[in-house]
Amino acid sequence: MSLIIDGIAALHVISSVFAMAIGLPILVAKKSDRAYTRRGRQSVIAMVILTVTALFIYRDNRFFLPHWFAVVSVPIIFAGFWLARHKPFRNWQRG
Repeated sequence: MSLIIDGIAALHVISSVFAMAIGLPILVAKKSDRAYTRRGRQSVIAMVILTVTALFIYRDNRFFLPHWFAVVSVPIIFAGFWLARHKPFRNWQRG
């Protein structure tokens, strides 16, 4: 069991480092570029992996505060991805 948790924790750390490493160039990059779009999708995938793996890392078999942050983060990530993809209203970034 510990080997499974260690593997999940390793995937969690790798995806968090990747999400942070790809996030900074996204913030400063030129918008509407193909590379920008690709990096954005990679970032979303890394964040989803990060939050899902956070739900499976337990200490003392408790579901505590960081797990609730992960539960709240998943719909926010998908809402942000949906907004960026569909741009449903004018100035959608400010909403």
